[in-house]
Order: sequence, then C-alpha cells, then structure tokens
Amino acid sequence: MTTDRRRFGTVAGVTSRPRLRARTGTLAAIDAVVAIVAIAVSCLILSGDPANWPAGSRDPDGLAYALVVIVNAPLAFRRRTWAAALAIALAAGTVYAAREYPPIVAPAVPLIVYLAATRLDDRRSRVVLIVTAVVSWIGATLAPGATDPVSVFVVAGAWLLGHYVRTRRLLVAELEQRAVDLEREREQRAGRAVAEERLRIARELHDILAHTLSVVAVQAGTGRLVATTQPGEAIKALTAVEETTRSAMHEMRQVLTVLRADDDAAASVTPAPGLDDLAGLVAQVAEAGIAVDVRVEGEPRPIPTTVSLAAYRITQEALTNVIKHAGPAHAWVLVRYTDHDVTVEVRDDGHATASTATGGGHGLIGMRERAAVHGGKLTAGPAPHGGFRVTARLPLGTVEQ
Repeated sequence: MTTDRRRFGTVAGVTSRPRLRARTGTLAAIDAVVAIVAIAVSCLILSGDPANWPAGSRDPDGLAYALVVIVNAPLAFRRRTWAAALAIALAAGTVYAAREYPPIVAPAVPLIVYLAATRLDDRRSRVVLIVTAVVSWIGATLAPGATDPVSVFVVAGAWLLGHYVRTRRLLVAELEQRAVDLEREREQRAGRAVAEERLRIARELHDILAHTLSVVAVQAGTGRLVATTQPGEAIKALTAVEETTRSAMHEMRQVLTVLRADDDAAASVTPAPGLDDLAGLVAQVAEAGIAVDVRVEGEPRPIPTTVSLAAYRITQEALTNVIKHAGPAHAWVLVRYTDHDVTVEVRDDGHATASTATGGGHGLIGMRERAAVHGGKLTAGPAPHGGFRVTARLPLGTVEQ
C-alpha cells in the first residue's frame, strides 16, 4: 500500500515537504495582501461622499471601521480555518448591516464560501451554502434602503464555482488513479505471461530430459551387457552416456530459473518439436491461408534440443501472429546456421499493428523470454519495406549426439 500511495502521489502532483511549505507560505502572504486590500477599499468607500449612500444610512463611526476590519480580516486565515473565518465574517457583516451603516465591498464571505465548496463533500457544502445565503439575506433586509438580493446571488455563484472546481479535481484524481491501476494491471498481465511461458518451457524441458535419460538408460544397459565380451562397444556406450549427460546438464543450467508447478500432469517422454519439424508447421500455416516460403542459409548441423525447440516455438508464435494480425499476407522464414549460433527470421508483408510493433503483446513477451533463457536476443518491429519482422539469434551450446 505504501508503494501505491507513493506512486499515486507522484501522478497527482504532490510535491515534497519543503516545496509544500514554501507554497503554503506564499498563499498565506497572498491572502494577507488580499485582506489588506479589501479592508482599504471598504474603508475608502465608507469615507466617501454621503450623497451616494442609501437613504437612512447611519454616519460611520469607529465601530463601523472596526466592523469593516473584522469582516475582511478573515481573508488572511481562510485557508487554515475556513469555518471560523466564515462565522466571523457573517457575524460582523450582520452586525454592520443591523447598525445601518453605508454598504461596502466585502469579498470575504463569497471567497470563503468558494473555498469551502472546493473542500467539502456535497452534503456539508450545501449546508454551508444554505446557512450563508440565509444570513446574507437577513443582512440585506437589515441594511438601509430597499432589500438587495445581490449578496445572496454572489454567494450562490461563488458556491457553484467552488463546487465545479471540486468536481473537476475529483474527476482528474479518479482518472489518474485509473491510469495507475491500468498500469499495474498491465504489469501483472505481463508478469503472468512471463510466468506462463516459463512454465511451458519447464514442461518441455522435462520432456527433453526424460527422453535424454531414457537414452542414457539404454546406453548404460548396453554397456553393462557387453562390458566383458566387447570392451570396445562398452566404451562407445559409456562415451555416448557421458556426452548425452553433459548436454543435458548444460541445458538444465540454461533454464535453472524456470520452475514447474507441482500439480502439472506427467509429461510425455516424446521429444519436443524442433527446426527439423518446420515443414509440418509451414503446412499448418498454409492451411490457414498464409503462403510461407522457407529458406535455409549455412550448413544445417546438429544443435542442442532446447535451442532447436526454442527456435521452433519462436517461429511458430511469429507465424501465429501473422495469421492473427497481418491479414492476407505472404510470410518468409529464414533459418541461418553459423558455427556459434542459429538465427530464425520471420517476415511478412501484411499490416503490423501498433501494439505488436511496440512489443505489447504477450506473444512477443513469450518469444523474448525463450530467447533470453538461452542467452539469445530477439528483435521485433515493422520491416523496412512494410509488414512485420521477428528475428531471434540463439547461441549454440553443447551439442547432443
């Protein structure tokens, strides 16, 4: 939970403590200046020409100026204690109106109502609006001259603006949290895809090792039977056992981090497919309506079973993506053998999707995982002349005999 909150804070724009203190100090200074300006303007109006005052207005005295200060002073601390600031402003304004002093400009009440509307939930915010509107109406009826409802309308307008701002903030925060949740879900899906692919690799490795151990058992039995009568044949059998077990150990080390679930069904001892089975794979793809040309460069040579399996699975997944995403297309498969590695390349002339091009699909995640297990590298992206291309280079390890 701590990590999630930290990440959300970063997305939502929460600043560090020093910057937050500096921002709070700046806002407090601005509020103080606004309060001073409001007091000065109100006092200036109060000391103006009496001919502009409504009939029945009382001449301002010291109490009038004191009430002007009390009405506007809460602007300076409205962000810290808005409730107290609103209560003081309303009380002083009502007393000022009841004393029938000349009307003044007092922005404190609507500004505090706006602030409250941006902070409170709907129920409490409406209570603040109703109480403020009622008190403002009472003050308007107590003031000299005809009752002027402008102050009530100003309060209502300030509340509506504050309510809108709060709603927008909540919407933005919800969208940002949703983006965080979606990112977390995407990471979880990618993690599950990697785990599933590793589990699949582990099953296939079990198949290969089971087959290898079967070969070892046969060779060891042959050596035991001919050890006394045909020592040369026994030596050949033992040599085959040694080479086969070394190859199996090498393959085991390559995928040592791949774990297999305890409840998996017993694996078959039939060897997994490899590059020698590409013809059957191409035939299956052709049945789906995709023409595939296969080209082999270099001299085909025996390669480790796990490497051959990985190359086959990568080719299979790439051709599956051609069927799914490329639409009507032609595909080319290139297998290149060198002394140190084998490279498979699958290219098509179809339409590469944006998600596939950026590597967002689980198929590409699985292919990269297979290549990484064998110390290889996989690249995928749009081909220079259109379509999509997947290239995997897999280093060769100890070769099985």
